Amino acid sequence: MKNVRLMTGIGTLCLVAAGTTANAEILFTQGFEGEDYLGGKYFADNPDGILEGETFSLVNNAEQAAVNGEGFYATMTYTGGSGLSDGDFVGVSNFAGAVGEYTEGTQGYQISDSDGIFNLYLDGVAGATSVSLDYFVNSTGYESLDFISISAGGVSGLNTIDQDIDDLEIEGEWRTITWTNLTSSEVVISVDFNSASEAIYIDNVQWSSTPIPAPGALALLGLAGLARRRRA
Repeated sequence: MKNVRLMTGIGTLCLVAAGTTANAEILFTQGFEGEDYLGGKYFADNPDGILEGETFSLVNNAEQAAVNGEGFYATMTYTGGSGLSDGDFVGVSNFAGAVGEYTEGTQGYQISDSDGIFNLYLDGVAGATSVSLDYFVNSTGYESLDFISISAGGVSGLNTIDQDIDDLEIEGEWRTITWTNLTSSEVVISVDFNSASEAIYIDNVQWSSTPIPAPGALALLGLAGLARRRRA
């Protein structure tokens, strides 16, 4: 596994007594695994008469990389460009030339050269209050209109709009975003790139439930609070 740099979306410190666990229960992991998801370049024509800013759903095509699968689906927002009509590397991929290796299994989700806003949605998981995901931004030259937006439960974890991606030091390595204390857990990733070398890879998306401290931990926390009041 590659080294992963951590980023935190929103978090809370939880004190847990000895003999209890601070590890959250992982409810579901999306690693985009499965040979049926693999294929060649993905093609999708812009719908006739579509207006700039309108969004349309993408469908899987035979022998092309899957853009939809169990727990995830994709749409495109038209911005006046060619979109995916010329064939692009988007969807599930096992290409590791840029990333070296994936952080979960041998496949991930690639978005590159979308010539429009490519939106990837990952369904929320019942009971999940924490989400984490790994992402890899390919090292290249990005333009001012290129952007990446990643959120979970409506909470932004990365938003490069009105920023130069090249200035953010997020390229060329796997990085992790973690969100906690979520009330909903749908993940939304939106990307607009206009070059084949401009690419992002997503892998190892995990939904977890926040652990509840055992009675012993709650008792210790109560004693700590009592001690603070007595010293006051």
